[in-house]
Amino acid sequence: MSMVQRTQPVDVRPEGTDPDEALEGCFQGIFRPTCTEELRSLILSLSRRIEPEWRSRGYRSPELRARMVLEEAMLNAWHHGNKEDPQKAITVRWYFNERFHMEVQDEGEGFDVDLIPDPTRKENLCRPNGRGIFIIRHFSRQLAWEDRGRRVLVELDPEDDSVC
Repeated sequence: MSMVQRTQPVDVRPEGTDPDEALEGCFQGIFRPTCTEELRSLILSLSRRIEPEWRSRGYRSPELRARMVLEEAMLNAWHHGNKEDPQKAITVRWYFNERFHMEVQDEGEGFDVDLIPDPTRKENLCRPNGRGIFIIRHFSRQLAWEDRGRRVLVELDPEDDSVC
């Protein structure tokens, strides 16, 4: 039986936004995957939801940029944050304004992003960890961790020349 739990959409407007102003492209979901396969299916489903919205707003490479950032953030939240515990939730929110804003939050203990080694340094090339954060950084215009590292906030531009 699937432990995926979804919530009703809520207001995920940026602070200071007029509550009467309609914001299209807002989303919030709370998920409790039971295994990697279920999580990957969720990521694919959410990516398919983001991609048409990206294209309609003139964003470049949604299948690469949006999906990779979402995938890395959700995998990190599930594996490193929630320790693959299906009782712990992953919350995903996004909205559009002049840029795309995404937030992924876990229920883990948190971490200090500054302690994650640079995966491009010679001594870290063969290490299995640290690449997800590197990928998120690569595609993000702005990036921040809050709540002791349990919440990642990502901002992406419509056009980005960093795409491979």
